[in-house]
Amino acid sequence: MTEAGVAFVTTRWVEPGREDDYKAWTVEIEDALRQTPGFVAFEQLPAIEGEQDFWTQIVRFDNRQASVAWAQSPKLAELLKEISSYTTDSEVASVRTGKRDPDLSQYDEVWAAAGTWNDNFGAAPADIVRVAGGVVVDLKRA
Repeated sequence: MTEAGVAFVTTRWVEPGREDDYKAWTVEIEDALRQTPGFVAFEQLPAIEGEQDFWTQIVRFDNRQASVAWAQSPKLAELLKEISSYTTDSEVASVRTGKRDPDLSQYDEVWAAAGTWNDNFGAAPADIVRVAGGVVVDLKRA
C-alpha cells in the first residue's frame, strides 16, 4: 500500500495593521519549508474582510513522517515565536491527502470544516483536489 501524503491546514488571526509583517513571515516559512525533506507545496489564503477574518495556510508533505518532523522541528518553533506577539487563536488540522470520489464534481461547492465548529468553508471540488494534491478515483461499487 502506498503511503498517503499529509496536509496541515492552519488558521490564524492576525492583528490589524500587521498584515504586511505576516506576509513577510510567510516568505520566511516557505523558504524554510523548501529546505525540508518531504515538503510538497505551500499555499496562503488571506483573510477576506467581512467574510473570513482569519488567514489560512496549507502545507503539504509527501508522507506522515515528514509532516511530524516539521511539526516538531526547532525551526518551526523559532518561526512561530516570531509571530506570537501579533497572531492569536491558531488552529491546526492535519489531514491525509490522496483519493477523492468523482461524484463530488457534480457540485459547484462542497463544505468542509477545519479547526473549530466555526471554521467551516465552502470550496469548489477541483480546488480541494489541487490544494490537497488529491487524485480523483471512482469509489462506487458496481
